[in-house]
Amino acid sequence: MLYKINRDVPANTAIDAPDWQKLQVCKGTIKEWIVYGPREAADLVRFRVEYKGNQIFPFTRGEWMDVFPNAIRITENLKLDASPYVLDVFAYNLGNRLTHEYNLYCNVLRDEPFIPPTSGFDFKSKWQNLFGGK
Repeated sequence: MLYKINRDVPANTAIDAPDWQKLQVCKGTIKEWIVYGPREAADLVRFRVEYKGNQIFPFTRGEWMDVFPNAIRITENLKLDASPYVLDVFAYNLGNRLTHEYNLYCNVLRDEPFIPPTSGFDFKSKWQNLFGGK
């Protein structure tokens, strides 16, 4: 399942007070990241992703990911096995006048395939099936 976040980070968003967004995903294994942004965001916007308070992207703790003008794909093999299945995305913007955008896609391979309902759709149980929890 492909999850994405597209975010305009306000100007003057400092590294010590980054913009924060949540990305709801499903239980499974992250197989790939796709990163890109507009050319003018290069060298101004950086971001990182955390899961349960641990940095998972880029993998080197304390580092930030650059935004690239052309989409890049980065393979991964990271298990998400504890609910809630939420990724925290932090970003900062060194620009002092304009917002700048980053685009992050996360490809998660579910542990078990999702079987769409044939009749009598029960939204609550399907939601729990997809995202876990109560």
